[in-house]
Amino acid sequence: MATVKQTSKKEFVVSVHGADDFYFRVDEPSEWVTEIANQIQLTDTEESISISPRFHKFDSITEKEFIEGARTGDILLMRKRDSMSSDI
Repeated sequence: MATVKQTSKKEFVVSVHGADDFYFRVDEPSEWVTEIANQIQLTDTEESISISPRFHKFDSITEKEFIEGARTGDILLMRKRDSMSSDI
């Protein structure tokens, strides 16, 4: 359901079936690719990955939803919309 591959000397992509691809730029992508591939291999089952459209997009989430939905190995990315939202 998910794959990861290095696309250049400093970039890699994580693809999840039914969702957008996630592109990353880092200094040492091979280390990231190896670790993420290991996590995918350990957790890649029908039950472990939500394939509903845009499952990765949340405008907001409650603490309870976060605690109930988060799993070990999940990667959490956040983007702030303004300077006032810098505290998480």
